[in-house]
Amino acid sequence: MVEKPDETQKYFPGYCKQCGGEFNADTVFEMHQRKQEVVIPPIKARFIEHQSYRCTCSKCNTQTTTDLPSHLKANIQYGGNIQALITYLSVIQYMPSNNSNPDSTAFDGNMITYSLQKWVGLDLGVPRNINRIRIAPRNAHNGIVPGDNYQLHYWNNGWVPAKIKQAGYHFIKFEDIPSNTLYWLRNLDHGKEEQPFYYKNGKQVFSNQPGS
Repeated sequence: MVEKPDETQKYFPGYCKQCGGEFNADTVFEMHQRKQEVVIPPIKARFIEHQSYRCTCSKCNTQTTTDLPSHLKANIQYGGNIQALITYLSVIQYMPSNNSNPDSTAFDGNMITYSLQKWVGLDLGVPRNINRIRIAPRNAHNGIVPGDNYQLHYWNNGWVPAKIKQAGYHFIKFEDIPSNTLYWLRNLDHGKEEQPFYYKNGKQVFSNQPGS
């Protein structure tokens, strides 16, 4: 890590993870941890063409051809400096060389990971009966995540906070909450893309849905 980074981005909590109270301008913050990210600025590629020529000797009629540099194995390839950069990022910085998510992420039990494949097959090994399939939309840690703390707010001439609960699975249950009103579920640990919602005909409807 460098002592003087080129850019610093600071992240301050906006509310208490225990009671949900918001912090004001008099709140004193102290740095908890820091991590650095190495960002390479956009690179404009230079294309160098290597051309080999030949000629015929006027004295003995022998044709002589020059050889191209031995490191050129294909009609077009990356230069040595880019290959060295790739090696550095892979070996020293542990950056995976495969830029596509593997099929295994579809079955790793983590709702945050995903596969880029158009379809993924699952071999259960032996014949089994499947009586239920749950579909989880892709999201950036904005669903219900086991271990995260959540606080439900409901609307009553203003947002009224309910008690805080920790999710044990990919759903969470709040009891003794008024019905037929607007709700707002806040993740106190991760995720910021939250939307108020209500229930219509037993289905959850978010405020940003068409026709809501």
